[in-house]
Amino acid sequence: MSSSLKTYEDIIKSLTAESAGMEIRKGMTDIAKQCVSIGFYLKAVRDRKLYQDMGYENLWDYAADQFGLSMSSTSRYIAINDRFSVDGNTPQLLPEYSGFSKSQLQEMLNMAPEQTEQVTEDMTVKEIRK
Repeated sequence: MSSSLKTYEDIIKSLTAESAGMEIRKGMTDIAKQCVSIGFYLKAVRDRKLYQDMGYENLWDYAADQFGLSMSSTSRYIAINDRFSVDGNTPQLLPEYSGFSKSQLQEMLNMAPEQTEQVTEDMTVKEIRK
């Protein structure tokens, strides 16, 4: 094992609730960025019918077999990309949503744009639902 790798014990020695929370939030926002990217590539596979290259009849079968994604999860990734990506069709998350989590973006999918503008990155999903 490399000496630069930290063990679980080394990492948690100096861990605080605040620092753990910051790492969790960072991971969650990284996931949101990845969701936009995943949605983009799923749309590309759908629009270019690339699933046919692998012998699938549709995107849903391709996504389920290749990635274990349900139809609703696949649709959600695409919807997140449509709504929260730069120009609505790129693999990049809009900068104004860079601090949001996947759960927050999902919750905002069915909101009107003026409602979405009222949501801040520090709001919980429960607060967003209200």
